[in-house]
Amino acid sequence: MTEQKKKRGDRGLGSIIEQPNGHWQFWYLDVVRGKKRVTVLRRADGNYCETLEEAREAARIIRTNQQTAKNQLADYQLKKDMAATALGDAVKNEKAYIEEHTPAPKEKKLNVDEIWEAFYNDANKTRVVESTDKARRSRLEHFMDWLKAHGVEYPSQLTDEVANRYMAEILNSGISPKYYNDVLSRLKTIFDIAFNKIGMVSNPFDKIKRKPQKHAIEHRKPFTHEQVVRIFQGFREGFKYTRLIAQSSEGQRARKAYTQEGEFVPMHKDEMEVLFMLCYHAGLDGETGCLLKWEDVHFDFQKIIYVRPKTRNKKSEPIEIDIHPELLLYLRKAEAWRGESPYVLPNLAHRYSYNPSGIQADAKKIFRITLGVETSEAKGNRNRKLAISRYSLHSFRHTYATDAVNAGNSMAAVAETMGHSSVVTTKGYSHFNDPIKRAIVYGQPSVVMDADLEAEEMRLKIATFVNSAGKADLAAIISVVEELEKSRRQIGE
Repeated sequence: MTEQKKKRGDRGLGSIIEQPNGHWQFWYLDVVRGKKRVTVLRRADGNYCETLEEAREAARIIRTNQQTAKNQLADYQLKKDMAATALGDAVKNEKAYIEEHTPAPKEKKLNVDEIWEAFYNDANKTRVVESTDKARRSRLEHFMDWLKAHGVEYPSQLTDEVANRYMAEILNSGISPKYYNDVLSRLKTIFDIAFNKIGMVSNPFDKIKRKPQKHAIEHRKPFTHEQVVRIFQGFREGFKYTRLIAQSSEGQRARKAYTQEGEFVPMHKDEMEVLFMLCYHAGLDGETGCLLKWEDVHFDFQKIIYVRPKTRNKKSEPIEIDIHPELLLYLRKAEAWRGESPYVLPNLAHRYSYNPSGIQADAKKIFRITLGVETSEAKGNRNRKLAISRYSLHSFRHTYATDAVNAGNSMAAVAETMGHSSVVTTKGYSHFNDPIKRAIVYGQPSVVMDADLEAEEMRLKIATFVNSAGKADLAAIISVVEELEKSRRQIGE
C-alpha cells in the first residue's frame, strides 16, 4: 500500500478508501436523507476492518441496509399518496353530498336604503352638489316603489326586461325626452356602482338607450328694459292689483261678480329687492343670489368674487364680476341689516334652506302684478308633462346675457362673466381683461330714475350720519326736521 488514497469498489456503489492510519472509509449516498455520507468500516464484532476483503463485506452490509431503507421509503410514499387520493375523494364526495342536501340560502330582499348606502358610500362615486344627490335618491325611491307594486322583491327578479318596462312607463307618462334621459342617467349611475353589492350580476339599465331630443328646449324669456323698470317701481310704490271675482249663484254663498283690490307684500321685501338687483346687474341665478356671502363682496375694489353653488363641490374657477354703480348702492343699503349672519340676504338664505320654491313663487307673483303677464304657458307638445316656465328669477340672467350681447360684447366674454361651463375649454386659451368685463357690467342700463337715485343716495348719507350721531346731534336734527315740517304746513295753508 502506498501513502496515497487507494479507491476500491464498483461505480455507483460507493467508494472504499484506505486511510494512512490503516482504517478503511466508505463514501456513499444516503438514499433516505439524500446526502453524501462517509463512515469508517467495522467488522461484525465492532473492530475496524484490517483488510480490503473485510472492508468490502462491511460496505456490502451498508449497501444492503440502504436498499432496504429505500424500498421501505418508496412503499411508505406510495401508501401516503394512496391515502391522500382516498382522502381527497372522500372530501369531494362529502362536499358534493352537503351541496346536494343543503338548501340554497334565502335571497335577501331589495331595500332602498341598502342600495343607496352601497352607492353613496362608494369611494368611486363622483362628488356632486347636495341637490343632485337628493334628486338621485328621490328617483331611486320612485323606482323601488314601482318594483314593489309589480311584485319585484329580490335582486334575481330585477332583470333587464323589468328595467325596460319601467322606463317604457316613464316615457308613456307624457314626459319629454330630456326628462326621460335624466331619469335613465340617474338610475344608471346608481346601479353602475351598487349592482354587485346587492347580489346582481349586471346593471339592468346598461342596455337601455337614451331618447333623441327632437323638440327644441323651451327657454325663459328675457325682460325688456321697460319691464325691469316697472318691476323695481313696484318695490317703491307697492304691488297693487285688481282682480275680478266671478259671479256665483249656487248655495248659501251666492254672490254677484265684483272686483277686488289688494296689495301683495312679499316676505322680506327689502331683501327681495336686493336679490332682484343682484340677478339683474350681476347675472346671478336665484340660488347664488340668495346664498351670496359678505366675504364674496369686495367693496375696496368693487367686485363680487364667488363660486356658484351648483359647481362648489367641483374644481371650478371663481367668477369675478365688477359691481354696477346701481347695485353698489343697494349693497350699501344691505349693510344696514348686516349682523352675525355671513349672508348678504340672511332671511332669504334661511328661507331658501327650507322653501326655495316659495321665493320663486313670490317673484313670479311680482312679475304677474307689475307686468301683467302669465309666468307659465301650457305644455307645447304631448311629450312635455309640465307647463313651460316663461318668467322667473332666472329671466334676469337671460336679460343680463341678452343686454350684454346686444351691446356688442362677444359671447365668450359674456360667458366668462356668467360662469358658463360650456366655455371652460375656451377659457384655457383666451382671457378677457378687466376693461372688457367692466364694459359688460357698466353697459347694463339703470332701472331707477336719476332723481330717485339721488334721493336714495341722500337717504343713505342721512341714515349713516344718524347711526353715528350722539344725543346732542340727534336733538338738533329733530329740531331742524320739526321746523321744516312746520314750514311745509304753513306753505300748504
